[in-house]
Amino acid sequence: MKWKNIKYLSENICDDWRAKKEFGKIIKGRKSINSVVSKWQPISPLLIAKPGCREFYPVLSVDQFKNKAFNSAKKRLLYSITMSIFMTCVFIVVSYFNSNEKGITLIWVGLILSIYFISDYKMVTSNLGRLSERESFIIMIYQYGKNDFVFWLVCMVFFGVIQYILQSVFGGFDAMMYKVGVVYSNINKGEWWRLATGPFFHSGISHWIANTATILIIGPIVCMVSRINCITVFLLGNITGALAALVVANLIGLGDAYVGVSGGIYATMGWLLSYSKINKLDVPSKLFYTLFSFMILSILLTYLMMPKSSNVAHIIGVITGVVAYFVLPIYRNQILKSE
Repeated sequence: MKWKNIKYLSENICDDWRAKKEFGKIIKGRKSINSVVSKWQPISPLLIAKPGCREFYPVLSVDQFKNKAFNSAKKRLLYSITMSIFMTCVFIVVSYFNSNEKGITLIWVGLILSIYFISDYKMVTSNLGRLSERESFIIMIYQYGKNDFVFWLVCMVFFGVIQYILQSVFGGFDAMMYKVGVVYSNINKGEWWRLATGPFFHSGISHWIANTATILIIGPIVCMVSRINCITVFLLGNITGALAALVVANLIGLGDAYVGVSGGIYATMGWLLSYSKINKLDVPSKLFYTLFSFMILSILLTYLMMPKSSNVAHIIGVITGVVAYFVLPIYRNQILKSE
């Protein structure tokens, strides 16, 4: 599939300009479209059809609107950069007069976000060609990743429902964990099967929401390359992540249990990282660096804001995904083929 030249077809033809937003809403008239384009950002696909044309094209591919859309995307990211730098400065000033651990953490968070936004601006958003590729890639995800989005959503809801049922049956979260979770003392006694079952449980609703949101972003992308590899790597990452947490706990006595599918999520990221590096023509320019930056950002923010989380599981998850790409056979779909 030539995703770089992606377009939508419509059976309706009219004599006025039309635009289609990410969920199919049609906007008619050049004035109305101009208003939408002035607020455009890449994560919200916008397709334009010229008068008398039934084909919708990405906004950055339409000469009459591309410069306005390009400037809108740059302004939005520059605003994020400005705000992150401003808030970092505020935290520095506040910490100078009232130094505390939370203030120092917020300074680091602001710095990390600023660096991430600046790097993304330099690598992609400030370059029309690269931003156009990213736009087409995101449109492709919306167009072809719907089923995989639903699949991962159903999976995460299923995990949540099963956990709720088990907690009700066993009498609470702690009781459930001691029965079927990744409890280090039980695994050390030989109950290794817990490494496969335990990661599907979460410490609370916020933990479940965070992992669900992340897998709903990364899962559909990896599934478009290979659904079989995506699911396989996700399961392997959960096991190796839990195993890594167990090894660290046995070595330094940190914690007594492990929860969450973040090891599997980071494994899928690692797999996609390798794919984007090896198959450069099948993905947007600089996708490898965007993914790498995002993983570093995620790991650092998790370390700063949730210090009790097992970052070693996340790192091992990434390594698992990278190794799996080169070791396991690739059952590849054809959606990302650009030639």
